[in-house]
Amino acid sequence: MAKYGHEAKEKAYELWYIQRLPFTKVIARMREEYPTLAYNTLTKWSKDRRLAWDIRYDEYCRTLERQADKKRVKEMVPIVTAIEEIREKVYNQLVSCLEKNADVVTEKNIGLVLASFVRLGELEYRMKGKSSDTPYKKVINVLILALEKNPNIGPLIKAHKNEIVDAIIEEIKTK
Repeated sequence: MAKYGHEAKEKAYELWYIQRLPFTKVIARMREEYPTLAYNTLTKWSKDRRLAWDIRYDEYCRTLERQADKKRVKEMVPIVTAIEEIREKVYNQLVSCLEKNADVVTEKNIGLVLASFVRLGELEYRMKGKSSDTPYKKVINVLILALEKNPNIGPLIKAHKNEIVDAIIEEIKTK
């Protein structure tokens, strides 16, 4: 019959692997309840394949990571929602300005305006993951609206708008 039962082994596992106490402290704590416990016994338990302490600890760590990931995702939802709302508002204002040929977006500032909009889209895309290409479609549409205003290439852009958008989205997905 075994000198130490399942309860002793589980307590040692909890102290050493889960609480991450140093080996000597585990021995000291275990000897409070099991005074004859030897160093070699604890070492033997940790290497015993039937007890599978390493495998159990790896699974424990993966479970903690999954829980932390779920928590981070839950915390990010309001941030992503706010970014989406800001991007949508900026998009609507840009489209309105470009459609009206308003002086708000000019040849001098169009680069900065679009760069800011692109950054918003990239931030949203990174936070949401590759599950949504909406931010990039919005950026592409704004760029195309801006290019359509050019008398030299505008008609060509209008004629092939869908093909251009699809080609750009495919190019983004490959990177």
